[in-house]
Amino acid sequence: MKHLLILALLFNLILPTKTYSQMTTNKYEVAFEALFKDKNPEYYIKLTQALSDFENHLISTGIIKNTDYSNYVELLKKISEDDNLKLDITYDLKGSLKG
Repeated sequence: MKHLLILALLFNLILPTKTYSQMTTNKYEVAFEALFKDKNPEYYIKLTQALSDFENHLISTGIIKNTDYSNYVELLKKISEDDNLKLDITYDLKGSLKG
C-alpha cells in the first residue's frame, strides 16, 4: 500500500509538470532571446532571418506542412526511425549562419 501511495504522488507531481510545461511558454527561453536581441541586435536579426528562410524552405519543399510544432516532431520521428532518410534540402543553412 505504501508503494502505491508513493507512485500516486510521483505521478501527480511529474505528469502535470510535463503537461503544464508543454502548454506554457518557456520563460527562460523568452528571457534569453530578449537579452540576446538587446545585446546583439544585428546578429539577432540575421540569425532569425536565416532560420526563417530555412523554415520557409522546409515548407516549400514539402518536408514540413507548416510551422506547427507537431510537424517538427513528426520530422524528428522520421529521422530517428530511418538513418538513411533523404531530404531534399538545398538551402545552405551553414553558409547563411556564417554570413
